[in-house]
This record gives sequence, structure tokens and C-alpha cells, in this order.
Amino acid sequence: MLDGIKEAGEAAGIEVVSSVTDDVDEGVTAMEGADAVVLCGATTSTEGKDRSSLLVDQDDFLSEILDAALIPSVVVTLTPGASVLTNWVDKADSVLNLFLSGEETGHSVADVLFGSVNPSGKLPVTFPLSEEYAVAPCRFTVKECVYDEGVLVGYRGLQDKDVGFR
Repeated sequence: MLDGIKEAGEAAGIEVVSSVTDDVDEGVTAMEGADAVVLCGATTSTEGKDRSSLLVDQDDFLSEILDAALIPSVVVTLTPGASVLTNWVDKADSVLNLFLSGEETGHSVADVLFGSVNPSGKLPVTFPLSEEYAVAPCRFTVKECVYDEGVLVGYRGLQDKDVGFR
């Protein structure tokens, strides 16, 4: 993704400085002198295995960097196939979430970041405010998983609840 953003930045005359670690101090240093910050986070997800939580894997990092940011901030998240909790969303100026993206992800993100396209898609899922609003994953220590919510899953299960995004 970074290569596509850097290529588009160069073409637009924008210098893209990057830090590709989850080290907060290094991230803060990379922001020095910048006009804006783009933070990236993702969820690790695979077929047939529930995630341990609905948080983005870099949740603490994103929150700490956003606390330190004194410049406009955009958070880009890659969350294939599932909704996430965005505890830091009120600290960000903008959020761009991608679900299943492909080899042109960096160029696509750059098109949105640099204003070439309008990210006007509709969300295919509802983002809960709390894990207690979601159907709990079945733990492997249990022999049989009981799901008794019927059709009250996804947006139906969240209709009367405050949510992050619909």
C-alpha cells in the first residue's frame, strides 16, 4: 500500500514520509514537520477462525499517535470481512475503511487521500460500539456452540442500539 501512496504523492508533488513500525515514538518523529498524518491499521483474519476481539490489531498504537497528532489525521483500516471497534475514531479527522482489497490497494487509497475520487461507497456491515453488542465467537474449548439470536444478527441485532457506523 505504501508504494502506491508514495507514487501518487510524487506525481502530485507531495513528499510522503513513512514509518512502518508500531513504535509510537518513531511515529511521532515521522510526523514532525508534516502537514497531515495517515495512519494505517488492520485486522488479522482467516477463514474458519474467529478473531480474539473486534479491535484493529494496532488499536493502542492508533490511539496513542492520534493523541499526539497536532495535524489533520486520516486513519486507513483494512478489515476483511468483519466490523471493528473504533475506540479512537473521535480523535481522527477522517477514517477510510477497506474490506477485501487487492494488489492496487495503495493506488486506490492514494486516489481517495489526494482527492482524485470520492469514497462514496455504502457500508456492508454495521460497526458496533461495544463487543457486548456483537455475537460472541465460539471458543475452541467448547464442544458445541449455541447461537440462539435467530435473525437478530448484524444490523438487525443492533437496530435499537447506538452504533459506530451504519
